Amino acid sequence: MPKQIAMIDYRKCQPEKCDQGICLAVLACPNKVLKQEAAYEMPDPSPSMCVGCGLCAQACPLKAIRVM
Repeated sequence: MPKQIAMIDYRKCQPEKCDQGICLAVLACPNKVLKQEAAYEMPDPSPSMCVGCGLCAQACPLKAIRVM
């Protein structure tokens, strides 16, 4: 079975709706898999570092992240 990783649905992702443009999923990831270059920018995942814990998906208020 392939390893599960976090995937971002960029159609749903709206960093401007997070507090001060800082993605809540980025803050929730214990392994710093998601990176956000600046406030209000879309986060970028590093799939090779993802352990599939799902904390980022739980933290996203817009349900823009799924673990697959």
